[in-house]
Amino acid sequence: MLNRPQKFVIVDIISLNFEHANFNYAFYLSLAKYTDVNLYLSSSSADYLRKSGLILDKNIHIDKIVVYLPLFVRVIYSYFFCLRLVFSSRIKLIISGYELRSFLFLTLFFPILMFKRNRVDLISHNHFEKFLNLKYKFLVFWIFRIAGLRFIALSISVKKGMLLYFKSKNVAIVLHPIVDKISNIDLKLKTRETIDFFSIGRHTRKEQILKILNLFNSIQGTLKRLNLPISTKKYLESIEEIDVKSVNFFHSEDRKQYLKILESMDILILPYSESLQYRASGVALDSVFYGNLILCEQPYYNELHDSFTSTNNFDFTKILSIQYEYEMKMNNSVEKYCFDQI
Repeated sequence: MLNRPQKFVIVDIISLNFEHANFNYAFYLSLAKYTDVNLYLSSSSADYLRKSGLILDKNIHIDKIVVYLPLFVRVIYSYFFCLRLVFSSRIKLIISGYELRSFLFLTLFFPILMFKRNRVDLISHNHFEKFLNLKYKFLVFWIFRIAGLRFIALSISVKKGMLLYFKSKNVAIVLHPIVDKISNIDLKLKTRETIDFFSIGRHTRKEQILKILNLFNSIQGTLKRLNLPISTKKYLESIEEIDVKSVNFFHSEDRKQYLKILESMDILILPYSESLQYRASGVALDSVFYGNLILCEQPYYNELHDSFTSTNNFDFTKILSIQYEYEMKMNNSVEKYCFDQI
């Protein structure tokens, strides 16, 4: 039987990354269907969302101070900001977007959580594989167990990986929410003369861009075009072997442009390898729900990637059925998370 939900508070006032702004907003909307939830964002993240015409409701709160602080001061400021919420009655605090710095937060919270157990959940974006390299990770295992801390895994494969290291009570599953899903993708179901490949996100930084080019060049037998963020142009121009005239550069500085890119492209290139087993990419999922496919060096996001691709053959006909199936599973996982006894 479902239990009555408590109040949830999502906090991401330190992240300046547009991918996390997209995620936080979608995650907030997903939880808001089932429970009382508030979202705290930095002013830079809020401005990014507003650029696409979003009107942020009264339960989305903006912190205008944190973006002006140096990194270390931001971490300390955010700690005390979250500490106040931990002491509030009937609040479940969900920390998002801190990456590896989250573990510093967990250590600082530990003395308090000895008396306020089960108050903090940490969303695992892409820092879990970094955690496995920590010298004192077994101390973190102990802190999780004693203080009732939990990871929120955003994909089934990430949860399975976490359960190799943590007890099941320390890992919750909430499938990665979807950003602004569109209903009509008919154009992408038809045969197109030129296929638009693109890449976006943190893996387009410097040396990683060479992996993108290698993956793109490995595709043969089709007319194709590569689209990359304008931020990559300067680095590519510094490499004599690369002809930047063959690359189409786009702007991804605001959310409206990001969604426009997803709608106009065909295939997303993600050149990750090992870390994929502990990672859930919002860009990948958003891309799939805009009718795009995913090309990787190894199976990524197994419940999505394997459903759409077979080596270099791209099957657009499965998109609608997989979208519907994932959306149903995602909604069920959110509902269960909101109503389960914490």
